[in-house]
Amino acid sequence: MDLNERAEGIIRALEDYKHQKLNRTETIEYRGKSLSLEVVRLSPMLPLLNHDNSRVSAQLKTHPQRDVVYQEPTSAAAQEILAEILSQTDKFKDLKDELKQFGQINPGIITRQGVLVNGNTRLVAARLGGAEGFDVAVLPTDATSEDCFEIEMSLQLRKLTHQDYTLTNRLLLVARYTERGGHSDEDLIKKMGWIRNGKRKLALHRQMLSLIEEIRETSPTPLDYRFFDNKEQMLKDLVEKYDALSAESYQEAQNMKWMRILGMVLGVNKDQVRAIDEDFMEDNLAQRVDGNSAGSFLEQFERVSQGDPLDDLLDSEGSNEPRVDFREAVAQVLTQTLEPNGQMNEEELENFHELTKQMRAGAEAVIEQEKQNNSRMEPAERLGEARMRIEDIAERLPELFKDSSFDTRKFEYETKKVLKAVSQLHEELGRQLERRS
Repeated sequence: MDLNERAEGIIRALEDYKHQKLNRTETIEYRGKSLSLEVVRLSPMLPLLNHDNSRVSAQLKTHPQRDVVYQEPTSAAAQEILAEILSQTDKFKDLKDELKQFGQINPGIITRQGVLVNGNTRLVAARLGGAEGFDVAVLPTDATSEDCFEIEMSLQLRKLTHQDYTLTNRLLLVARYTERGGHSDEDLIKKMGWIRNGKRKLALHRQMLSLIEEIRETSPTPLDYRFFDNKEQMLKDLVEKYDALSAESYQEAQNMKWMRILGMVLGVNKDQVRAIDEDFMEDNLAQRVDGNSAGSFLEQFERVSQGDPLDDLLDSEGSNEPRVDFREAVAQVLTQTLEPNGQMNEEELENFHELTKQMRAGAEAVIEQEKQNNSRMEPAERLGEARMRIEDIAERLPELFKDSSFDTRKFEYETKKVLKAVSQLHEELGRQLERRS
């Protein structure tokens, strides 16, 4: 079926819509206003999958046959590649089962030329499920590619679809919206539906994408975008820690960043990665890797810090202390483990088992130490909270006594119990201090 046949098929469907006096419509936001579109049923084979669909932009960027899609997106070969990518998206099987059980609830949106703006994944699921028809809302004849992009932003990013975007596709879509020109940050924030802290959320999205691209650029074969899709919290934590630390020391912020990225690449979990700070190498990792394969690997990337010329005059310790260039370590790990498709080879990753184990052990030591510190501080913090509450009640007491519903007897009873408990605590504290001395 060529493009003319597809366009003619849509025209016939619209004529049948009017002839049969059908009235199903779908309302969308179009050029800043609400617009009702006629909903028609087409053969599932008529619509064209949209190669500009942001749900698959990350997957398509790293696909070995991406040029086939970019050069001739309407060709049979390109459409087959797009269908394959969409069928491998998260929750596709659930969507397919849902369509089979309940049918198509929401229509797709299609141009007069037959290109789907919204509903691409649903169309593939419908085809594979053997559906005889596919419902679509038809756009006006003058709809442009910019209109289609605006519609996608409005529908997809506010989670009005069956499947949420992956992290990297969402980040790439935000970037595309800005790159297309003519859109302000305020426009983007509104499209995203960010009512609170919109500017901060936008900045975070941009920082996360920048970080992902920086990591991908460290090796000859870029790391597959999908690697990052389940690491949103790690990336957020890293950006926030980096921002705070870089205000004090750019170099320490860089060291922390690439240590965390190394942990991320090696498969260290979210909590363990969060435990890695700028002092992690010296305080927790150096002794653990000394004399083993992990230490031998990191030795390749040791460098002597130039330091400040005043360090020698001030007899500063560690002015020439070796530091590990963790960015180069990350680059080496990725170079050795990445397949041509950008995915990690698990067998090759096993070569870094010792380093992974020691990073996890060091991080767990940090986490355990924090737990112990928190448990030591907790009694004092709870007492502090209790004291502030008692002080607050004491200030309000004159007003409370003016209230006829205030139970003075119960209050007096509870006050005596508190004083007794405080007296017992004070006595026990005295005994413990005597024993310590």
